[in-house]
Amino acid sequence: MRQDPDIVMVGEIRDEETAGVAINAALTGHLVLATLHTNDAASTLPRLLEMKVEGFLVAATAKMVIAQRLVRKICEKCKAPYEVNAQKFVELQKKYNLKLDLFEVFGKLSGGKKDSFTLYKGKGCDTCNGTGFKGRTSICEVMEISDEIRKKILDNESPKEIETVAVTEGMVTLFMDGMIKVFQGVTTIEEVLRVMRS
Repeated sequence: MRQDPDIVMVGEIRDEETAGVAINAALTGHLVLATLHTNDAASTLPRLLEMKVEGFLVAATAKMVIAQRLVRKICEKCKAPYEVNAQKFVELQKKYNLKLDLFEVFGKLSGGKKDSFTLYKGKGCDTCNGTGFKGRTSICEVMEISDEIRKKILDNESPKEIETVAVTEGMVTLFMDGMIKVFQGVTTIEEVLRVMRS
């Protein structure tokens, strides 16, 4: 800090002392980039409050929160289409204990109702060592801290409440970004659901 940097990178905020240093640096006009382990973007702000950072300081300094998970990409060499109907979606919902209607989600992504949807998976080949996957990509959610979200922070609202506001303001959740990548044939629905559970 004595060298007056414009940007400060904090490897990881794990304790009250690190959180305090990061917040104080942000208050003095520095751009602070930090990592924090949470399940999603909305959980980040209450997590800082748990570290004894005052709500008004979090509201004043936080500008944007990005959450991400890595998913395996389908191998391009052995990628093959297959049809998924409503029954298969119901089976997946039961297996992964989902409350969302996957058939409805894919209906919205495709722009209308259909009897089935074409998804993709890797058959397994020499390129991917028989796994059907080659490489990784991220599924992300980007939450900009708006005035409405600042109010929720100051009112000590739950992550769910904060996420609801962010979604109404246009945020694409981790789950929806994953489903978009499934729909585009980048990864499999099972891979996204597996990663979302961990």
